[in-house]
Amino acid sequence: MDLSVVSKLQSFCSYRDRSSFETRRKALSIGMNSEDWIEIESHLFSEGFLNDQRFAENFIRGKIKHNSWGRLKIFHAISLHQIDRDILSKAWGSIDTSLYQETLSKVLSNKWKSLESKEGFEKRQACVRFALSKGFELDEILNTLKELDLE
Repeated sequence: MDLSVVSKLQSFCSYRDRSSFETRRKALSIGMNSEDWIEIESHLFSEGFLNDQRFAENFIRGKIKHNSWGRLKIFHAISLHQIDRDILSKAWGSIDTSLYQETLSKVLSNKWKSLESKEGFEKRQACVRFALSKGFELDEILNTLKELDLE
């Protein structure tokens, strides 16, 4: 096991949470061969530098909180990290549903306020399209619009 490569990967993982897929890609890009990766990956997991569960929870929470993304867009983005479905479902279950609902409400009310030139149906339609583009589901959007009673 090359200690300089291990040190680089530990720094890479310490900067922010990384998925094991992302870390493997980095390891291969700095010249590590596939056989050494297995040993180094287990070392990174045992030392706490890699944790796909923690990565998934922080990824989901961050995309909701900071990017105002919906469930569909988040799952599409996280699928690029090749995280196991069981880990994803546990991670999604650990996220506070009120945070998700607050984010959707904020997205819709901010969009509603920004559409001063439009009226009624056009305004509602623009809000729905915008929330769909952020990855929220149609039924959640319609229910939230009804709850917010924006007219």
